Amino acid sequence: MKQENKSINLNILLGSLFLGYVMVYIDKLSVGISIVSISKDLPMSESTKGLILSAFFLGYALMQVPMSFAINRFGARKVVIGSVLLIGFFDFLFGLSPSVQMLLSVRLLTGMLAHSGYASASSKEVIENFPVEKRTFAKGILISSSGVAGIIGPILLSPIIEIKGWRFAYTLLTLLAITIAIVISFAIPDFQERSRQNYLYFNRLEKPNHLDFVCGCLFH
Repeated sequence: MKQENKSINLNILLGSLFLGYVMVYIDKLSVGISIVSISKDLPMSESTKGLILSAFFLGYALMQVPMSFAINRFGARKVVIGSVLLIGFFDFLFGLSPSVQMLLSVRLLTGMLAHSGYASASSKEVIENFPVEKRTFAKGILISSSGVAGIIGPILLSPIIEIKGWRFAYTLLTLLAITIAIVISFAIPDFQERSRQNYLYFNRLEKPNHLDFVCGCLFH
C-alpha cells in the first residue's frame, strides 16, 4: 500500500472527492430550491411538499448500515463513483417525473442508493490513502464542501429554474454528476485490479521455467 500511495496525487484525490461532496450537497438542496416551481407544474399540497423533502432522508437513514457492508464488499472506490453516477441517474428521472408519486419514489431511491454510501466511502478513501497526520485536514476540507454547495447551489440553480424551468435544471445536474464521476474515476486508482495484476506478474516470476531447465540440462 505504501508503494501504491506514492503514485497518488493526494491533491487531485482530495479535490475530486471534494467535487463529489459538492455534487452530493447540491443535490440535497435542489428539491428545496425547486419545489415552488415543481408545485406550479405538478400541483400539490403543502404536506405533499414536505413528504417529497422527507422521502430522501428516510431512504438515506434506512440504507446506512447496508451500505457499510457494500463498501466492504465492493470497495470504497466503486461506491464513491457509483454514488455520483446514481445521483445523475436519479436527477434525470426526477426531471422527467410526470406525477407527484414518481417524485416521491425517485427521491426515496436517491437517498437510499445514491447518497447513503458517499460519506462513508470517501472517508475510507481518505483513511487508506492519506498519512495519519493529514487525515484531519483532508476531512475538514471535505466537510467544508457543504458550505460551498450551500452558496453556489442556490446561486446557480435559482436563475436556471426561473429562466429554463426545473426540468432543464435537473438535466444540467445530471450532466454535472456524470462529469464529476468521470473525474473521480481517474483520480482514484483501482488498486484491487492493480494488486491482482501484480500478484499474477510476481507469481509468474516465482514459477520455474521448465523449458529453460530442460535446455540447461541438455547444453551443460
